[in-house]
Amino acid sequence: MRIIIEDAPDELVREFASLIARSQGGLEEGAAGRSADGWTESRAEHLLYDLPPYAVELLRAVVAGDGWAPVASLAGECGGVSLRARTVAMTRAVSRGAAAGKWPRDIPAPVYPRQDPDRTTGRRVVGYVMPGETLAGFRAALRRFGR
Repeated sequence: MRIIIEDAPDELVREFASLIARSQGGLEEGAAGRSADGWTESRAEHLLYDLPPYAVELLRAVVAGDGWAPVASLAGECGGVSLRARTVAMTRAVSRGAAAGKWPRDIPAPVYPRQDPDRTTGRRVVGYVMPGETLAGFRAALRRFGR
């Protein structure tokens, strides 16, 4: 059986998973709370601990913005560390986690840049986006994150 629950509070997901486990005799390993793209709360937390603080701040900003962080709101944060450095650090951490078997090799990055199609802002990247199915896991992981 495969069930995907999106945009639900963690407590509801746990209760639902528990109910299914009791009625079906168990769940596939890691199935509870998995988003459609593969990012679970646990995987998100592993990623957070593998990132430098400036990359974590990018994730915090995107989660705080409900999946969107405009470049203008990020420019002054983290002591002048470039946005590109933040996304490169995230890409490398995702690759390291995949190599270590913490998540599938084809898992997408949790955030991606949104480009200005007309370049009316003078910038190629106007902000960063996190898909809705990924947001809940990262929101919960950031609440528990210790640094």
